[in-house]
Amino acid sequence: MIDRCVREPQMDSFPTILIVKDQEGMDALLIDCLQKYGFHVLEAEDRDRAIDVVKGHSRSIHLLLADAIMRAHEINFRDHRPEMAVIYVDKPIVMKHLLSKVQQILRPPFSVDLRFSS
Repeated sequence: MIDRCVREPQMDSFPTILIVKDQEGMDALLIDCLQKYGFHVLEAEDRDRAIDVVKGHSRSIHLLLADAIMRAHEINFRDHRPEMAVIYVDKPIVMKHLLSKVQQILRPPFSVDLRFSS
């Protein structure tokens, strides 16, 4: 289990990630890790608030992280931001694997080097 992030930033810019915390599991460690690496993190408490953010945020949202049960609502998100990547998270969350997926999706145009320690 990862208990902290080790920051070795290699980022050319700061992508924005929207986290939908509809169910337990999108925890503070994930948000803290992403912010330490320079990601701009937006949070939404549920699907409806996430759609409001997707519709109303003035800048690009590069990635949406949401619970796997929200997969059926992807069409709502993509109606407003077809270019936005989406990761649906199954439980239990394995932080290292999830952050590895984030790194893969946001490369290029972003240079992201995420490192972890136990």
